[in-house]
Amino acid sequence: MRNGVDVAIIGAGPYGLSLAAHLSASKVSYRIFGVPMSSWRNMPNRTWLKSEGFASSLFDPASSFTLARYCQEHSLPYADVGIPVPIETFVAYGIEFQQRFAPHLEEVAITSVVPVADGFELTTEAGETVHSKRVVVAAGITHFSFIPPVLGDLPRELVSHSADHKDVSRFAGRRVAVIGAGASAIDLAGLLHEAGADTHLIARRSAIAFHDAPIEPRPISQRVLNPRSGLGLGWRSRLCTDAPLLFHSMPKKIRMRAVQRHLGPAPGWFAKTRFVGRVVSHLATRMKGAMRTTVATRTKGATRTKGARRMKRATPTTRARRTTRRAVTRTTRAAATSPAPASTPGTRSTRAAAATRAAGRTP
Repeated sequence: MRNGVDVAIIGAGPYGLSLAAHLSASKVSYRIFGVPMSSWRNMPNRTWLKSEGFASSLFDPASSFTLARYCQEHSLPYADVGIPVPIETFVAYGIEFQQRFAPHLEEVAITSVVPVADGFELTTEAGETVHSKRVVVAAGITHFSFIPPVLGDLPRELVSHSADHKDVSRFAGRRVAVIGAGASAIDLAGLLHEAGADTHLIARRSAIAFHDAPIEPRPISQRVLNPRSGLGLGWRSRLCTDAPLLFHSMPKKIRMRAVQRHLGPAPGWFAKTRFVGRVVSHLATRMKGAMRTTVATRTKGATRTKGARRMKRATPTTRARRTTRRAVTRTTRAAATSPAPASTPGTRSTRAAAATRAAGRTP
């Protein structure tokens, strides 16, 4: 193919970067486009991955640059199991992985992909045309945030997705409702409370399914009955991580049923201290609608003190209308099997007086 490559990779997160490392080692011509670890960089500060340390490494051909190796080189706390991985550490690790294994990454967006006779024609935002025999889309879940129609009538400044909020400090002193009970919702609700927001969590489920804190070492009987995998404990999770192509070959109906029934929304065990006993929860609750409300207040006068001089100014009774801003945030869940299951990560949600709506974060 004239002026072309064998593979074009769209996206520079854990999947895209890991693939680039393997293509490079195999001497396959490729180009990779995107901002390294873009989705992860936009996740809320001071959160953690749900995946354990051993399951949060990007994948180079020799498995030489693991998360454990990165933490050792930078004197950072690490354990295969039991020490949550800060999102900031994971992002920094991913960027260093890119610098080592995909140094020719092009930080430019792809605006179109069109099939042609000998492969595909891609157009960059700069107007360049790229020809490739194959295209791998590794764009992540950022572009799939969803706000339910029941909240569709609210203005955009009052309803948002958790994926929109890296820093929640602007919600200090406001009332915010977080819709959902997964990792993203719980993480965001805890951060909002710490930021000084009057935070309320609304969820359909009757209880929040926090993960249990890992206990190591485990008895051999538990290791046999519930083997550990990158997605968690149990044979079903182990099958997904060790034999993904077997799962992929199953009929769509079976795969969809498995995704619906296995690994539902669940916050990490470490999120409990930030949430339990701090955030007001409205569980077993369904939301039928949302509307903007106003509160009337009456002012009869004002007193102001300036130094030793006191002034009292009487004014006619006035009525001031104050709009209580309510923002809605809702969490979404994405299912994925990855070297670094999220919080795969992921993670995050909101509804109340200022603006927010959570998205989630699976390992």
